[in-house]
Amino acid sequence: NDGKPDDLESVIGENLVGEKVARLLDEDRVALPGEMRADEVQRLRIAAGDEKRLRRDRVSVFRRQETGQRGAETRVALALAVILLTSAAMLSALSGIGRGIRWLSNLNMALSWLLLAIFVVFGATAFAGEMFFSGLGAYLSEILAMSLTIWSDSDTKTAQSLSDWQSAWTVFYWAWWIAFTPFVGLFLARVSRGRTIRDYVVGAILLPSLMCFVWFCIVGGTALDLELTGGANGSILNADLSAQLFATVDALFSANWVLPVASLCVVLLITYLVTSADSAVLVINTIVSGGAPDGVRSRHIVLWSVLLGSVIITLLFAGGMDALRSVMIIGALPFSVVMLFMLGALLYAIWADHLKQ
Repeated sequence: NDGKPDDLESVIGENLVGEKVARLLDEDRVALPGEMRADEVQRLRIAAGDEKRLRRDRVSVFRRQETGQRGAETRVALALAVILLTSAAMLSALSGIGRGIRWLSNLNMALSWLLLAIFVVFGATAFAGEMFFSGLGAYLSEILAMSLTIWSDSDTKTAQSLSDWQSAWTVFYWAWWIAFTPFVGLFLARVSRGRTIRDYVVGAILLPSLMCFVWFCIVGGTALDLELTGGANGSILNADLSAQLFATVDALFSANWVLPVASLCVVLLITYLVTSADSAVLVINTIVSGGAPDGVRSRHIVLWSVLLGSVIITLLFAGGMDALRSVMIIGALPFSVVMLFMLGALLYAIWADHLKQ
């Protein structure tokens, strides 16, 4: 071939015609492959390569613009959702513990039991029961070792995966729960006034933990069973973490039942978010308005509801969910030291109460 191409298309690239290459070479026409010299072929290849790179750059810019537009629309939708949820939380907190907060909590529990019953009836109950007892036994026997083990980031792929998982799950959720401690702890202390420490430990620690184990085994076990038996065909594993519950519902139920069960999940998520937000607002208001008249407390509830929603929206627009997670971890680090003093204060209070008796 003496350096000549087999055909014109292999030289000028896909979707290029002779007139476009001619303009690139400032020529009136493009010679046929058999009439080309080696230097002309090289020039044509360079021109075609430049054109292909230009097309790729244009496509890349278009995709970035499209992604940025979708990201902006998503942030606006999240901001509107935050406004609605904080407004509902504000109204719930204004009504007090005995009315709105209690009503939402009871509704939340009823919907949770309903969804759990649906998965018990239609899900992989036998597989979930096996997972519950084997998993609970392994958890109790390994909890001390797992709590004290830190996976190092070494050269092996397995060690890298273990280290990444521990950072993304164990360490992250430690910080997450520590950051939630002041809200949840003070709220539970307020609603548990008059109860014994035994009642508090059983009702606020042991039973909720047991319910979490049951929920994970039944709902999560159903998702695992669908993947292991081929019923989901990878749709659950390939779904985003926030959408895996809905992917499980879609794989488990027929088309007529997907929408009602998915709607139940959405309502349940909303009530969870609202009850979490109203307890946070109520705790902040309890701290800053102790002993104040009801009118001032109401104004404080409105103020802290607006500030809470504003901070969340600002963080969403500043860096999305990653920014929210980073703030949670940063806030949890200094508060972990405060928790040590709180633990000492609790032990001292128990000892002092024992002396009085």
